Amino acid sequence: MKSVMLFMTALLAVLLLVVGAWSILPVEVDRSVEDPAVEYLNRKANTAVQFKEGYFEHRDQYLHYVEAGKGELVVFLHGFPSYWLSFLQQLTDLSADYHVLAIDGLGVGRSSVSRNLSDYQLEAMTEHLLALIDSKGVQGF
Repeated sequence: MKSVMLFMTALLAVLLLVVGAWSILPVEVDRSVEDPAVEYLNRKANTAVQFKEGYFEHRDQYLHYVEAGKGELVVFLHGFPSYWLSFLQQLTDLSADYHVLAIDGLGVGRSSVSRNLSDYQLEAMTEHLLALIDSKGVQGF
């Protein structure tokens, strides 16, 4: 019985070391590869809407977004732990009359993951979001 307990303790210690080492690895997204959801929606789904994805860099952090349509800008920003695809029905319905923009928040989906907690404070996230909206040519948002 002691040997089983010793084995289980050693196994748990190794598991904790592996998980600990894995959790500090940087999370990288290959931005040259299209988001599989966008690819599916544009090529395989029966929809007249064509979605376009992009990345916006601000202070060394990237926000991933998906957009469609033309007209006045409507922005969709999800809560945690969701991502842009949670707004698919709204994007599809509103893109006929509006320029719809769904954003993956920092640390979610294909957006950057920051190790700096200050990047997740409301002021920093607001600044990043407003800079993205400004880049779309919207004044006075």
